[in-house]
Amino acid sequence: MIDAGGLFGHVNDSIRDLATDAPSNEKWHFVCECPDLECHAVVSLTLGEFDASRSSSTPTPILSLHHDH
Repeated sequence: MIDAGGLFGHVNDSIRDLATDAPSNEKWHFVCECPDLECHAVVSLTLGEFDASRSSSTPTPILSLHHDH
């Protein structure tokens, strides 16, 4: 079975790797990392917001607002 959250996590990390010289306030479109293969939600974040989610002691997945409880 495909782990959608893990797959989309790799996609988002690749997007971040490509955005090295972007302005800090520019929003980028990332993919929701929920496990639902039918979810195609896009999450707009600055690179700082993305980095903060990845660098926390317990990295948090990027989730669209309808998944964020």
